[in-house]
Amino acid sequence: MAYDLAENIAASAFVVLAYTFLIRRSGGWNQLTRQVVFGAVMALTALFSMVHPIHVGPGIFIDARTPLIGLAALFGGPVSAAMAAAGVAGYRFSLGGVGMEAGVANAGLSFLVGVGFAVWVKRRRVGLGCCRSCCSACF
Repeated sequence: MAYDLAENIAASAFVVLAYTFLIRRSGGWNQLTRQVVFGAVMALTALFSMVHPIHVGPGIFIDARTPLIGLAALFGGPVSAAMAAAGVAGYRFSLGGVGMEAGVANAGLSFLVGVGFAVWVKRRRVGLGCCRSCCSACF
């Protein structure tokens, strides 16, 4: 369990580093290119999280796909979130099994909630401090 947790923390650190790298290096890129690149990073990180979940007990595990989709919407935009959600939903669909429908629905709902929250933040011009970012990642 500790090793699984360390892997997911490392993946989260990768997302932070990739985001700061992309923001600094993407000065000449248009908005769509930024969203596509960030969406690819978030989709790959979410897939990594699904491949390496945290095992809590026999048959019980958690992963970081839901917060990653929501954060893709918040920081990358709707195209980034759609790419992350599509990647997660496609992988979950390919796995099949009893929880396949719930997993695909989870990706879709995470996309909708993330985009909705991003729109709300933009309309309200609310600053994204540490507390609000953590709260958005939890839902």
